[in-house]
Amino acid sequence: MNTDDPKNDSSQSQPNVSDSAQDTGNDPSLVDLVDALQSVDPSSPEAPANATSIADNNGGRIELNEDPPIKK
Repeated sequence: MNTDDPKNDSSQSQPNVSDSAQDTGNDPSLVDLVDALQSVDPSSPEAPANATSIADNNGGRIELNEDPPIKK
């Protein structure tokens, strides 16, 4: 077996987080995710459109083909 083969390199498929960080729950990617989720403004003008589509970064929208949003 060739250990230099990129297909056998498990470090590429796993984030580079130390075992101690995972054990303590201090995974920086999780912290980044929580920060991003807390920055969402559900009352912004774009919020209703974001329920069924995403911005394409070219001024347009990409429609998501999923079930319609549940109205509260």
